[in-house]
Amino acid sequence: MLDGSTDDGDLSARRVTRSDADLAIVQGGLERAPAYFLAVDGAPARPGAARRLRDARPEGLPAENKHTLIFTRGGDAVGSVDVLVGHPGPRTAFVSLRVIDEERGGRGLGGRGFRMVGCELRGHRPALRRIRLAVVEGQDGAMTFWRKMGFVATGETSVYQDGDEETTLVMFEKALAPPRPGTVE
Repeated sequence: MLDGSTDDGDLSARRVTRSDADLAIVQGGLERAPAYFLAVDGAPARPGAARRLRDARPEGLPAENKHTLIFTRGGDAVGSVDVLVGHPGPRTAFVSLRVIDEERGGRGLGGRGFRMVGCELRGHRPALRRIRLAVVEGQDGAMTFWRKMGFVATGETSVYQDGDEETTLVMFEKALAPPRPGTVE
């Protein structure tokens, strides 16, 4: 999936291309998650947010290690996830954003989508040992979701600054199962 597409019954995932059509799909999904953006940025998703998401990556991380995926159900975009493979270290993947259409939340789509990503990471990137992510402090629903997905808070926090808005982030981490015997790293 990180290089193509996959599905789980009626939920599919595919990598975002550089096309304007894909950016419009992701932008629409970001706009259907206003609570998240109000908590982080103090305002709904801004125009161009999808392009910034697709293009942003930590300094030194190769473009091929950045994966923005669209989740669809019945042809409709229901969410997206952004994964940085090899960040902050070579055996780590970092989920920099996971957004599910807020009107469709609570139906298991986020969990199913994330399990698809986890399976693909383990299957195609056997050297990875953990997945990390940051949750906006006070986003109890998100913290509960990630704990149900097997993540634990590391005790680390960081501050995200966007203009005048400052947000505290709580770091979470989950170990990936080691490669099966006979797997080449």
